[in-house]
Amino acid sequence: MKNISLEVPRSLTEIVGDKIRQAILDGDIALGEMISEERLAQSFGISRTPVRDALTSMQSTGLIVIRPKRGTFVFRPAEQDILAISEFRVVMETHAAKLSYANNKALMLIALQAAQEEMEKAHSDGDFIRYCRYDSTFHEALFEHCGNDYIRKSYELASWKIAAIRMEFGRQFSQVREASVSEHREIINLINKGDFNAVEALLKLHVSVLGELSKTMHDLSPSLN
Repeated sequence: MKNISLEVPRSLTEIVGDKIRQAILDGDIALGEMISEERLAQSFGISRTPVRDALTSMQSTGLIVIRPKRGTFVFRPAEQDILAISEFRVVMETHAAKLSYANNKALMLIALQAAQEEMEKAHSDGDFIRYCRYDSTFHEALFEHCGNDYIRKSYELASWKIAAIRMEFGRQFSQVREASVSEHREIINLINKGDFNAVEALLKLHVSVLGELSKTMHDLSPSLN
């Protein structure tokens, strides 16, 4: 007899957490914005307890910052945070791509190509939110077949902040999107060739844009940081 597994219903806290995360990633809740538990609870039609529990659990991803006696806020990265995250991404994504290439090159390339095609469609349609979602899917696909759960989960922990930063900067600096589309195509091409020195160099260029945009935003509005 086969083992029969039951699907455990998701808790209300988990559902609320997903809704809040998606609102941040879609830009409905801005980076740095103060979050009202009461207002969220009213909008969901529930008590404040699952909202509070969801926000508390989201601290582990870095998306939410709870400041005693001040309130609960969506994180807002300083310029140095952006640079650190960019460095983290280059190291992790390059190494994950190498591992996935060795473990299952074909499936990785299929996933990357599928995400790239959806990004291009979204770009053509002017659908920025969908574009950013598939941009995240593209980079996460580098980890799907790496065969190392520690590497995959380390990136996953940071992926929410990466996605939120991508959305924030991409919304304000739409001119970089055309170059981004081209760079994603070339990343696929270089991985297919197995040229990981070139992959690393292109990823450095690709993610360094965020650092440059962060400096621009800081210069224009220092109070943001």
